[in-house]
Amino acid sequence: MTSHPVLRRQLRQGFQTLRRSYATSLRKGLGKKESIQKQNNHSGDSNILRPQTPCRTRFAPSPTGYLHLGSLRTALYNYLLAKATNGQFLLRLEDTDQSRLVPDAEQRLYEDLKWAGLAWDEGPDVGGPYGPYRQSERLSLYNEHSDLLIKQDKAYRCFCPPDELAALRMANQGSSTAPPNPCRHISAEESEERAAKGEAHCVIFKASPEPSAVTDLVYGTYRKTLPENDFILRKTDGFPTYHFANVVDDHAMKITHVIRGAEWLVSTPLHVQLYKVLEWEPPAFAHVGLLVDSKRAKLSKRDLGADMTYYKDNRILPASVLNFAVLLGWRTQQAKDEVLALEDMIEKFNLKFTKGDIMVQIPGKLPFLDAHHKFRLLHQEPPNMPMIQEYILHDLEASVAKYYTEQVAAYKAKFGKSDEPKFTAQAAAAFSKETRKITDPDFFLRLARLLSKNSLNLSPQVFRHILWEIPEPYLRSQRLNPRLLAAILPSQEAVEAAIANPTGPEALRARAITSDTLGIVRSNLGGNVAPDTRSPRPWSQGEIQLDYRDTNIYPAIEELLEDAGLAGTLDEKKLQRKASTAFNEMLRWALVAADPSVANSDVMEFLGREESLKRLGTGCELMLPSDQPTIDLSKESKKEGFTWSAEVEQ
Repeated sequence: MTSHPVLRRQLRQGFQTLRRSYATSLRKGLGKKESIQKQNNHSGDSNILRPQTPCRTRFAPSPTGYLHLGSLRTALYNYLLAKATNGQFLLRLEDTDQSRLVPDAEQRLYEDLKWAGLAWDEGPDVGGPYGPYRQSERLSLYNEHSDLLIKQDKAYRCFCPPDELAALRMANQGSSTAPPNPCRHISAEESEERAAKGEAHCVIFKASPEPSAVTDLVYGTYRKTLPENDFILRKTDGFPTYHFANVVDDHAMKITHVIRGAEWLVSTPLHVQLYKVLEWEPPAFAHVGLLVDSKRAKLSKRDLGADMTYYKDNRILPASVLNFAVLLGWRTQQAKDEVLALEDMIEKFNLKFTKGDIMVQIPGKLPFLDAHHKFRLLHQEPPNMPMIQEYILHDLEASVAKYYTEQVAAYKAKFGKSDEPKFTAQAAAAFSKETRKITDPDFFLRLARLLSKNSLNLSPQVFRHILWEIPEPYLRSQRLNPRLLAAILPSQEAVEAAIANPTGPEALRARAITSDTLGIVRSNLGGNVAPDTRSPRPWSQGEIQLDYRDTNIYPAIEELLEDAGLAGTLDEKKLQRKASTAFNEMLRWALVAADPSVANSDVMEFLGREESLKRLGTGCELMLPSDQPTIDLSKESKKEGFTWSAEVEQ
């Protein structure tokens, strides 16, 4: 037996692959605190177009419908600006159109915003110094200001019947030469007298004869070519119009910035005129691009993903929805910086929005973002178990139950009624076969964390060999899988020969090497001594990744490699990689029937000492060469979705 120091060092490095893979997993699962510290290194760009004083912003929906993606984005942008500047975010209900109110819309609005994680500092349900925050409860304030404008001859009462007024408004639309409202020149005395007698009327603003200009933070200077027509401030039912109440409330509530959809840009000159005649300073305006579908039509409630129920029904994390929404018209300065928690958005937010319409594609980036946010959720400490159960364990439970039910049926059809897939001892204690429900959430949290080391994958093809014992017929069928053979044998010709002749010398050589290696590993992990005489240390990464320097593993593997024809055929680096790959593939076959989804060290830690040693022992025995032929790999065994019951050893 040869014993080359260089080769021994390289093989030691190969066996330490388990330790390296675990360290890599830890780096991938960095907690949020460190992630934010990294982002702080690039946070200088957040001051671009970010006000340096606290901002007061508001989200002012009408309870005539439910929250949708576009309104959520509006709320989010206003929320972020307030929080990024240590200001306040207000919720105001614009319920002046009483005929169109939806009974449960207000309550649904609260629920959806809270579900998304947006909290308001002032609002109808929490109060505040500038309430009330329902426009229907602020009528006296609007009346006060409309009366003031009448006295200043900036507005007038109109006593025209509603149908005549509507016809006049249609005639004036887009025209600078249309006849004025006949009530515009009624004397103040007549107007007061008719109003005092209770004659129905509305209040109309006297628009400026000159077009108004607006400065917008996104679109720059916006000016209409024609002057505005007179417009209604207060309707005949006593309620204000949107334009009037909007201006009065934003001033009264000390709103400094208004972020809203670009469809409101054309109305902003009206608002600016009102600010001017009332001698108020208008807030800063930022109009963000309209959300449109693939045909460039405005996103409607019928479009997939427009309503919040789509995200809830599909168990998409609220953080993922906010992340998706914030990118619909805004980006950080770092182009690749797309996965953002709410805290990250606040840190980086500024008013540099994208101009023009924003095409929305569902699901688009949602799956990508959701996978990243679920990874963060899974690995945060302490774990948020209610969120984990709702958004991760629920789907994992359904996946386990469905797969188990299918396999029970397959086993009965293939092996007889008495046979069915057997859970490992830990899994059997954590999942009820009778109710098909999780009984130990902590166990399945560990499983979900294991399945998310690279990317969250709740497919049965990943966890089937971790939760269930591997059926011996299936494990036998994988003894000569190409990945394992390629890792052990010296050439592709040898691999092909082993597959073509399962009882030939190449196949038997590969099986012998695997059996010997698994036996040595099992022995080094305490598999050959009674359980009560093993090391008292807990079964952990440190216990699994033993230091092999004082064991017989290296000279033994060197001899096995020499026998396989590898010694002297590869340079040192290639031999090092070959040894590492071979070791991992042999372990992977014994532990999870060659499924490559999860690192061996992670699987062993999750399975526990007894189950891991049991599988290593079974693998060692099944790989022992014998006169019995092994099943050849059929085409079926290579198909994605291959189930245990699909092959039985001949």
